[in-house]
Amino acid sequence: KQSLANVAMVMLNPGDEVILPCPYWVSYAEIVKLAEGVPVEVPTSVESDFKMTPQQLEAAITPKTRMLWYSSPSNPSGMVYSKEELRALADVLVK
Repeated sequence: KQSLANVAMVMLNPGDEVILPCPYWVSYAEIVKLAEGVPVEVPTSVESDFKMTPQQLEAAITPKTRMLWYSSPSNPSGMVYSKEELRALADVLVK
């Protein structure tokens, strides 16, 4: 968390958006707000194994998007993205 807070303080300008796949660690949104950013929550569900899809990621991106925060394995859900799933998310980010 400390490293994410450091990065947020350095990289975010007021109003910059950070995409947070839900569920996420409780302090992530507050760290973003402390850095004057805007948390953008992307809901997931047990049906998707708590994974964000490429379509959800693409829909969440705006001209104000500055970062995507995720972890794999995820805390608190325990899900793990496969190599193929990470590639599909990376393909969206490259666009």
